[in-house]
Amino acid sequence: MPDFVAETNDYVLMIETKSQAEMTDSKVQAKADAALKWFENAGEYLLKNGGKAWKYLLIPDDEVKENFQLGDYVRKFERV
Repeated sequence: MPDFVAETNDYVLMIETKSQAEMTDSKVQAKADAALKWFENAGEYLLKNGGKAWKYLLIPDDEVKENFQLGDYVRKFERV
């Protein structure tokens, strides 16, 4: 389950934060890969039927900053 889901005018974000130590954990990476696969499969359908693209962000918890805006996280941490 993601930590956050956020919707903008252009897309929906699934956001997870993990400790720096967890970022390379095989379970965390497998979950991220599964999310990306779902977005790939569902994204085409959603876009063709009036939905929005989905993006997945995996953010190390020490990178969560008060001065960051949502777009900063997308640019820095979007998994593709």
